[in-house]
Amino acid sequence: MRLSRLALYPLLAAMLACGSAAYAGYPDKPITLVVPFPPGGGTDIVARALGVELQKQLGQSIVIENKPGAGGMLAGQYVKNASPNGYTLMFGAIAPLAIAPNLYRKPLYDPLKDFAPVASVAYVTSVLMINSNTPAHTLKEFFDLARSSKAPFTYGSFGNGSTAHLGAVELARQAGIQMTHIPYKGAAPASLALQSGQINMMFANMPSAVRDLQTGRLRALAVSSAQRSKLLPEVPTLRESGFDFEMLAWYGIIAPAAVPPEIVARLNKEINAALKSPAFSKQLEAQGAEPFPNTPDGFRDYMRSENKRWREVIQRAGAQVD
Repeated sequence: MRLSRLALYPLLAAMLACGSAAYAGYPDKPITLVVPFPPGGGTDIVARALGVELQKQLGQSIVIENKPGAGGMLAGQYVKNASPNGYTLMFGAIAPLAIAPNLYRKPLYDPLKDFAPVASVAYVTSVLMINSNTPAHTLKEFFDLARSSKAPFTYGSFGNGSTAHLGAVELARQAGIQMTHIPYKGAAPASLALQSGQINMMFANMPSAVRDLQTGRLRALAVSSAQRSKLLPEVPTLRESGFDFEMLAWYGIIAPAAVPPEIVARLNKEINAALKSPAFSKQLEAQGAEPFPNTPDGFRDYMRSENKRWREVIQRAGAQVD
């Protein structure tokens, strides 16, 4: 028997109403927020601070689960394979959502197909620093010095494939010079190497850069954001220094791809509300981060543009990890 088009309308309306009612009680149990890095780092601190706010707003516990490894991709693979019911989310970041999938020869997921973007959360500016004994006070003077030096100039990073690594690769390319990469196991040992003169330059995220600059042994030449930082207002941006480049470390929430849109909309609303919380804003400021509210579609577009940009940087650098 064939139903008429008019007869189908009430049926479809009833189905939609049932679907909406099914998610009206969400969440009715604790939510797991997977963090792709170890406890105690900047990503973990911001994730836990957000979890506190969401717990208040949603009336359910937010359980933080740290799953580091493979540039954050182990956590991404775990969330990709989780039930798409809104109870397993990932506190994503630039590394697992834009860099690692383009850097590894066999990525564990496609960040644009295997996840539902929920909301962007915050971004962090990087600071390009040199040793204060270096006779250069601008980025142009530094690269002029590098060009005239008989010894190779080096830059440090907190690991292969990090923003500190790839950002320096792109900057050196635009400057038309060759520099040698020295990776370290974290930002702290890289900063110590710069302070002792073992390397010539490095990018560091706020607020560790601000803390290191206070020693007097380092000098900031540029910040990587589009605008000057409120924490270092006297330091010009990369664009002001003559380079067509911006670089932000960013955070955002993602879910398995098939999560219902009603749950995505609810979470997006609550996360954007949390970004306005004075307590959470204070936590972001302590990490040198700025709130980054967005819609799910807006976050998807941002992820797409970041993947394209970093894929091109990685391809130009010839960087790849097995």
